Amino acid sequence: LWQLFFFSSTSIFLILTFINQAWKPINFDQTKITGLSGITKNDIKKATSIFYPKNLLELNPKEIESYLIKKLPIKEVSVNRKFFPPEIHINIREREPIAFASRFLANDIEKGMIDIEGSWIPLQFVNKSKQNKIKLSIENWSPNKKKEIILIIKNRFIFQSPLQKIKIN
Repeated sequence: LWQLFFFSSTSIFLILTFINQAWKPINFDQTKITGLSGITKNDIKKATSIFYPKNLLELNPKEIESYLIKKLPIKEVSVNRKFFPPEIHINIREREPIAFASRFLANDIEKGMIDIEGSWIPLQFVNKSKQNKIKLSIENWSPNKKKEIILIIKNRFIFQSPLQKIKIN
């Protein structure tokens, strides 16, 4: 009888503690982020501001992941909830820039970088130390020329070509 009472009361205590933690509103200060280099914690805070404050059970990690991938130059991201203590863990793998790039945007030239998959990375999200190491540049980058750019860049690395500039007309 005492064992039944002990295990029942322990179970009830744990369930109530879980429910209490799960329904408390969580804010961005309770978020732990790993894997940042060019993207700052403030950039993540701005991008995820629509998700806070909410309780842990209302937050959908997959929704946060897909939103971050759309808004920031992130290759992979994983978001996990932790109930004791209540926290959100965000692990980010950023896109690695391999070339400077420029593109036309509304009668203006925007400067940025691209990764090995040809995806655009705004300069504000690239670490200065990485920018200093890159020698390749691409003029007139456009999303519909990604395949051609990737082919040139991959072959450049394979053949160790001294190619330093790609100009798309």
